[in-house]
Amino acid sequence: MNIFQNKKLNRVSIGFIEAVALIAISSAVFLIFGTFSFNNERERLWKELRDGLSVNTEQLVSGLALPIWNLDEAQIIKVLESGMKEPSLYSVSLELQGKSFSLIRDENWQVIMGKSSLLSESNLISEGKSVVFSGEEVGKISVTASARFVEGRLKSIATNSALAALIFDVLLIVGLSLVNWAIVIKPLRLIERNALAISTGQNQVFALKRFPFKGELESLWSSIERMVSLLESRYLELKKAKEAAENANRLKTEFLNIAAHELRTPLTPLTLALEKTRRDIQKGVPVAQSTLDIMNRQVKRLTVLVNDLLDVTRLEKDGLTLSLEKTDLNEMILLFLEEYRQTPGRRTLIYQEPSESALVEVDREKVFQVLSNFVDNAIKYSPEDKPIEIKIEHPSTAWVRVSVVDHGSGISCEEQKLLFERFVRLPSDAMLKHPGLGLGLYICRKILELHKGKVGVISEKGQGSAFYFEVNKNPANGGE
Repeated sequence: MNIFQNKKLNRVSIGFIEAVALIAISSAVFLIFGTFSFNNERERLWKELRDGLSVNTEQLVSGLALPIWNLDEAQIIKVLESGMKEPSLYSVSLELQGKSFSLIRDENWQVIMGKSSLLSESNLISEGKSVVFSGEEVGKISVTASARFVEGRLKSIATNSALAALIFDVLLIVGLSLVNWAIVIKPLRLIERNALAISTGQNQVFALKRFPFKGELESLWSSIERMVSLLESRYLELKKAKEAAENANRLKTEFLNIAAHELRTPLTPLTLALEKTRRDIQKGVPVAQSTLDIMNRQVKRLTVLVNDLLDVTRLEKDGLTLSLEKTDLNEMILLFLEEYRQTPGRRTLIYQEPSESALVEVDREKVFQVLSNFVDNAIKYSPEDKPIEIKIEHPSTAWVRVSVVDHGSGISCEEQKLLFERFVRLPSDAMLKHPGLGLGLYICRKILELHKGKVGVISEKGQGSAFYFEVNKNPANGGE
């Protein structure tokens, strides 16, 4: 199992760590800010309570001192009750000319007469003042206020602040988590998957969508891309080298099999012809001309096979040298036709001499070999009742082209790409009838490459083929 898979269950996501850190930091900030704000608000509310108590006490004293009341008990009670309309006041007590008056809150926070209440109240503050009537002090008043509403307000502030902090934390975590997922976590997981793919010899990295990396992640991704590109190029090089080695080994095996078969093919009739000749000589019978013809054809066939093998060996070792000389391609073709007419069972060859000169500097023997190969293939792979045409053309002022045109079955575009490689023989009925090593066209291509020339084929399936080679009129120009 891969190292990434081994540690998958034991690792902690960076997103989880960031979330915990954000909660801790934001909670600490809110706690500090909330504590500071809460203390300020508490001081303000307590100050308001004390100031309100002082104002209410002063108002009661002033109300009791009005001459209009003439210290009437009923009016005094009304004055005290009016003062208790302020919700924050808990009780009021008045000592006036030996008489006591007291109002207090019950458990329902209603004002009742009395000095004590069933309600147990804490956090009370009191303030007392003297009552002056007609310039004389006639009594004392004590007013008590409760911090019940202050504490309730502070509790509400604390609850709302905590709820606001919680909502802010949640929104902050969700928002930053989404952003973090898009620009950090997701790219990191992509990088992890790519690293895992690379470690297992895969290259899925090239198929995955690239994310908008920023900063360090962009540099990391660029480094990974360069590393993957380098690994891919090295992998492709190794793969190509391996395929080349395997292909070379396969070609070697195929070549040995083909060579053994092709060399054995002419040797069998040649051996039989020699054995028949030996018996005829022993009997004193003259050797038949047909037997000599068989021997001659098989010797020529062996010669062609051996020459092809020698040419390939020289080409592979850069040992094939050219003997360049001024050559008129028209004269060379006429010489070829003259030799061909002496061949038994010959086919119809059509050639029209050009009006323009075809003088080039080439190795006459090697170019003659290329022409012979093209004509030989045209004879093998085209109908016997169809003519074969040889043409000289001038595709440009610098080049001369010699074409051999047949009316065979044609060659597909895919097959044309393989024609001029080693040991390539296209599958057909004619191939079974005319065995060979598959080296002829390869040798032709190499010969033209040594001349800095060109070789090719123009063909369509069912439309025949035109094999051609081109040489430059002035090789010093390098094909310009």
